[in-house]
Parts: sequence; C-alpha cells; structure tokens
Amino acid sequence: MTNTPKAVSFDNGQCFPSKQHRKRYAHLERFSLAAVTHAVRTSHQLTQISAMLSAIARNDASPDERKALLLGLETLAQGYASEARMDMEHMSIAQMRYTPRWKAFKKCKQ
Repeated sequence: MTNTPKAVSFDNGQCFPSKQHRKRYAHLERFSLAAVTHAVRTSHQLTQISAMLSAIARNDASPDERKALLLGLETLAQGYASEARMDMEHMSIAQMRYTPRWKAFKKCKQ
C-alpha cells in the first residue's frame, strides 16, 4: 500500500489532487450559499410588500393613509431592487476572479 494522495481524474487526462480540487471549486460553494441567502432575503422582502399591498387593498383606509402606504411601498420596492442589483454585480465580479481570462490578466499586470 502506498501513501500517495488521492487524485481526481477528469476526461481530459489531467489529474488534480483532492486538496487542489477542493480549493479550485470552493468558490462555487460560497456563491451557492450567497444565492440561498439572497433568496431568503428576497422572500422576506416580498412578504413585507405583500403585507403593505393587503393594507392598501382594505377599504377602511383614508385617502391620505392610502397615499402614504403607496409612497412607502414604492420606496421599499426601489430599495429592494437596488439591493438586488448590487448583490448580482458583486457576485458576478467575485466569480469573474476565477475565470482563466482574469487569471491571465492578473499575470500580465504583475
């Protein structure tokens, strides 16, 4: 029995040690976790918007209250849309670091 490290083999004939394989794909796990966190936050935000819409739909509110609720709803929705855009930009920039083109660019800069 030998003490050689286990390797992961791919179709192209290359073998990567399992530690290198884990390091290479660790960022995908972080992105998956970020996507789940974003989905949970979005779900809570949609629940808040739904609650405000149901309050607006009730007929017992005065026109001033209804106008204030609509203004609050619009502000809330704009804030959530802005957050979502920023999250997507951050994720795409972070993921770009792991592409071969980015690595080649960084090598040329050094």
